[in-house]
Amino acid sequence: EFKHITLHIDGHDSRVAYLNANKANMYSYELKKSGFRTQVCCDMNSMVVFVSQPAECRDFNDGVMLSKMAIEKKIHNLDCIAMDGGYAQFLHGVVEN
Repeated sequence: EFKHITLHIDGHDSRVAYLNANKANMYSYELKKSGFRTQVCCDMNSMVVFVSQPAECRDFNDGVMLSKMAIEKKIHNLDCIAMDGGYAQFLHGVVEN
């Protein structure tokens, strides 16, 4: 149990089915079908604080989306964020901002 954590962030894949959509760009390895990915940030009470814009699953993994969503403008500098390993290689760039 981590009592100092103030926010939790993780990606969420949602299934979509559009006619004439480029299904290859929207392929989700999690769903094994086409979908959109969003980043969801919850506080310590499991209340959603913010959600990113949806993006096609193939080209936007968790780390890429974290880099593009300007999280530094949405959180306080004393927040402690819990995240999984999908963000590891992108953390240095996000912290620099």
